[in-house]
Amino acid sequence: EGMLARGKAKAEKNRKACEAYLKEKGINLAEIPKAILIYELTSAGFMFGVWSVCYLAQPTRRGLGIAQLAKPGTYDAAMVKGKQMAAKKAQSGSAAMRLATSYAESAVIRTAIKPAIIPMKLFLTWKLQQAYNLITGKKWGGGKPKTKKTKK
Repeated sequence: EGMLARGKAKAEKNRKACEAYLKEKGINLAEIPKAILIYELTSAGFMFGVWSVCYLAQPTRRGLGIAQLAKPGTYDAAMVKGKQMAAKKAQSGSAAMRLATSYAESAVIRTAIKPAIIPMKLFLTWKLQQAYNLITGKKWGGGKPKTKKTKK
């Protein structure tokens, strides 16, 4: 019984405290997977968006060197990763180099603005959840939608 039972009791106590806190805030446990999904989708969308802008704008030609000073090593590490990704895609020549460079540029920019982006993504996740609930009239995990029964 000893340690295992105490661990299970503590986990149950923590789970109930977490459920009570979420219920107090009006959050259903079934909402959490949706929030994670929305957050990850906004993260991926932001990453690809910044990467696309960097691919088109080529910020290293316009002074990204200053950002490299703020986050030393980030650009070089991202450049290595970008080259690996480009090699996997079997791109050739300048196109592969431009993809790798734009990936590195976007990594530096995303790292530099991360303190502002994380709260924005959390806010966007919250608003998208509210929009989903408003449009559908129910929360995820809230049961099956009601349908009208027809007489035969």
